[in-house]
Amino acid sequence: MNMENKKTGYILIYRSIFETGLYPKKRKFTEFEAWMDLLLRTNYKNNKLLFDMKFIDVLRGQLLTSELKLSTRWMWSRDKVRSFLKLLQNDAMITKESFNKYTIITICNYDNYQNITTTEPTTEPTTEPTTEPTTEPTQIIKVKKVNKKKVIINIEQAQENLKKELEHFIPTYGKEMLNAFYIYWSEANTEKTKCKYQMQATWETNKRLATWNRNNFNKKD
Repeated sequence: MNMENKKTGYILIYRSIFETGLYPKKRKFTEFEAWMDLLLRTNYKNNKLLFDMKFIDVLRGQLLTSELKLSTRWMWSRDKVRSFLKLLQNDAMITKESFNKYTIITICNYDNYQNITTTEPTTEPTTEPTTEPTTEPTQIIKVKKVNKKKVIINIEQAQENLKKELEHFIPTYGKEMLNAFYIYWSEANTEKTKCKYQMQATWETNKRLATWNRNNFNKKD
């Protein structure tokens, strides 16, 4: 989420939107609708899914699918689906791993779309507090006091999220470079509230890796 997004605010979108008559069904999706479809159907927590008689680990921020399924769902040709996913990859919006019968899509910076909690004050007039319980992953809870133990858990989760994301780049950059990158950017601040990479105004992992690689590990951007 860049600074411009923070200025313009946000709204909450629940997965129950799939059940409304407004959601596109049996018609060709636009590119925007296809992108929203990926965001809404992405796993909001780590999970194991049964596929072809074996369990597959699908992490938070990932979607298990295939070009054929997306082609059918969006009513696009396979070539158009492939080109669209390539476009999202080139713009560092997703990463994609293709296997024999399925594809795993990872939403880059997924937590920026689906943060569950935040300690930052908000000025958005459209977001009203609620006391009703919710199990929806998109619920944003505003808290004034930070529980130290909870913050430490969030730090550990942020470090784990970065580690998992970097695993996708092992074929490109190798473990040695990625390990050095991880050690530098996963470092926690003095208050143990955020990792170094979370304190950047903007963050796109593949672009940071490219810069790191060009600088031969020496100059930290």
